[in-house]
Amino acid sequence: NSFYASCEEIFRPDLRGKPIIVLSNNDGCVVARSKAAKALGVPDLKAYFEVKPLIEKHGIIVFSSNYALYGDISQRVMATLSEYAQQVEVYSIDEIFLETANIGISLQDYGQRLKQAVLGATRINVGVGIATTKTLAKLANRASKDIPKLKGVCVLEHEEQRRWLLKRAPTQKIWGVGSKLSQRLAQLEIVTGW
Repeated sequence: NSFYASCEEIFRPDLRGKPIIVLSNNDGCVVARSKAAKALGVPDLKAYFEVKPLIEKHGIIVFSSNYALYGDISQRVMATLSEYAQQVEVYSIDEIFLETANIGISLQDYGQRLKQAVLGATRINVGVGIATTKTLAKLANRASKDIPKLKGVCVLEHEEQRRWLLKRAPTQKIWGVGSKLSQRLAQLEIVTGW
């Protein structure tokens, strides 16, 4: 969750729960925001100078990016998760897909086991989304972070769950649907994943 900001918190546990942002190369723009920074309205991928007044107003902690650190922690996260599946696909520095066939426990228990394994190995808190497709898994992952009742794990096992989530997912929050496509879909009165 908010991977770069979470990496910074590993070595500064006093910052957990506080508003943190991480800037891009040469401190050009915001590339990561902690949950607390998001709650204060710090936008993603905005130029630093544009959000500086908001940063100063709320005392947001700012870090320059440290890609060597993030890469090292990412490797530890991926190695930890790779122990829990026969097939894995590392998608990005902070995303991995695991094949859940033949896991031998409930998917909810499996998701919680993944969360605890990563937390124990790296002190990084992750969200887990489990579904029948990668797109739905990414949507479930977002829900795992946004819906506190899920406790960080969202499993879409039933059609009603999938339908409920898709009806509440704006098209621009669907993996692969950018802002331009979302605008075109809105012209066709398609505004959610459902």
